[in-house]
Amino acid sequence: SDRSLQAPAATGPYRIAEYDPNDQIVLERNPGVRPRGRIAAGRPDRIVVALGVDPARSAALIARGDADYTQSRLSESLLDRAAGAGARVRRWTEGSTYYFFMNVNEKPFTSAKVRRAVNLAISRPALVRFFEGNAIATRQMIPPATAGFRRLRVYPRPKVAQARRLVSQAGARGASVTVWGHTTDPSPAATRYLAQRLQTIGLRPRIVFADKAGMLERIGNRRTGAQIGYARWQQDYPDAGVLLDRLFNGRNLRATDNLNYSYVNDARVNSLIARARRTGSASRRAALYRQIDRRVVNRSYVAPFANSRRNDVVSARVGGYVAHQVYGFLWSRARVPADRSAIAAFEAARDRVDAAPAPPSPVTSELAAPALRGEGALAAQS
Repeated sequence: SDRSLQAPAATGPYRIAEYDPNDQIVLERNPGVRPRGRIAAGRPDRIVVALGVDPARSAALIARGDADYTQSRLSESLLDRAAGAGARVRRWTEGSTYYFFMNVNEKPFTSAKVRRAVNLAISRPALVRFFEGNAIATRQMIPPATAGFRRLRVYPRPKVAQARRLVSQAGARGASVTVWGHTTDPSPAATRYLAQRLQTIGLRPRIVFADKAGMLERIGNRRTGAQIGYARWQQDYPDAGVLLDRLFNGRNLRATDNLNYSYVNDARVNSLIARARRTGSASRRAALYRQIDRRVVNRSYVAPFANSRRNDVVSARVGGYVAHQVYGFLWSRARVPADRSAIAAFEAARDRVDAAPAPPSPVTSELAAPALRGEGALAAQS
């Protein structure tokens, strides 16, 4: 990857006018681009992104009107404080799904009864609490607002007694199970919760924690034989086809580097995925995605439990807020008034940020700096 400080060529409505990896990024209108077709003109004249701003400081700057937006994930208390001071909180669901995989080739999860028991044993609302306001409960793989999403009415609440019966019927009572999780929050809490629920329904769990990269490498290796564990899919394109193909297409299985951690090789699922890839009809493709999602859930190949949620905080002066499921808040669509007096306030706020002690680790947030012309400039913190 390019790690130089040289600005890349700009082909869109903005160009990188300034970049200091320890301070800020400044985007300005690209004079060589005119709106045409799908290339829209950006609304702010200038976007200033302050780097390494602590979440609490970001919330305070927005509440004072010295910044317009932060990319930091704020706690509920910081959100309430910012909203109480006049900032606006915009909530939207990201294109990501958190789930527990269950390896269909490893006992006891070769049994559909045991896999269904896991889905019946867990409480989705309880798991969502580990995300501290940054997730909503789900019972399926396709995220909301994605083509093919249709809410499935399954597992409305935990049924632990029924789950115990299913484990007994499968002859799996007392079976040893290794539960995989990584060390990045909220995986530790969610993984421990899963282990506790497995014990409740009659299994004997043992937890293995590893750093995220190491864990994913090991569970993606067929020879590891990982039985069950914590996983997440984050969309990089707003279509369910990639998710379903990578996570459930048995034709993609190989010795290592698998993303199909449940090692599903269901001929019906494979066929539906192939048909979806061939069709040129968006509506037909979405219908096929729904069939795949329903089959994956009904066969209990996984136990989906959460979609991540963004709680964006913007200043009261920001209009035209638009959130994209993959790309987030579209800064270029924002409307901010041109106000010369706001420039001094923003620069003063930046000076206060520079004078304050550096946070222990850099986080993304953004400050909006007003411009002298057009619709103004957006100040963001990161």
